Amino acid sequence: PARGLPPRLRCLLHCPLPPDHNVPTTERSGGVDQIVDPVSRIQVKTLDENCDEYGIVEFKMLDERQAMALQLQLVGIRDHRDARGATVTASSDGGSETWFAAAGGSYASASDSQIVVCPAGDGLVDLSIRWPDGSREELSGLSRGNRIAIVQAGDPSNAARVVMLPR
Repeated sequence: PARGLPPRLRCLLHCPLPPDHNVPTTERSGGVDQIVDPVSRIQVKTLDENCDEYGIVEFKMLDERQAMALQLQLVGIRDHRDARGATVTASSDGGSETWFAAAGGSYASASDSQIVVCPAGDGLVDLSIRWPDGSREELSGLSRGNRIAIVQAGDPSNAARVVMLPR
């Protein structure tokens, strides 16, 4: 599936892409053609086409997995504020998958360090985070379909702080 995809972009084959910033936050049943802003509509259609062409997993606008994902914003305290280099393993009743925190890769997403995890299954999600400084934290029983910030504990004897963010 990566044929023709530049090596620097092959990491996209391992993380699902949602078109979050361009889709309506309420009614979505009309699909991409319902997006009022013409630039956003073109961006979502282009994302769909590129993901299809290169075999990249995308949670398209009407994909039922949109609510199955968990959006994470990692906040480092002891090293890298944006947690670049952190490893997140998400587990659920269907297995586990690992993602790596990195800064965004283009002009519009250069400061977006959000990670979207969607392990197989439909149960609650458990996370294991290895921060860039080597410390580890475990979080369990997180509900899918949420957007959360996880703030690294300032002291290794304390737990990470979880903050619900608006979707």
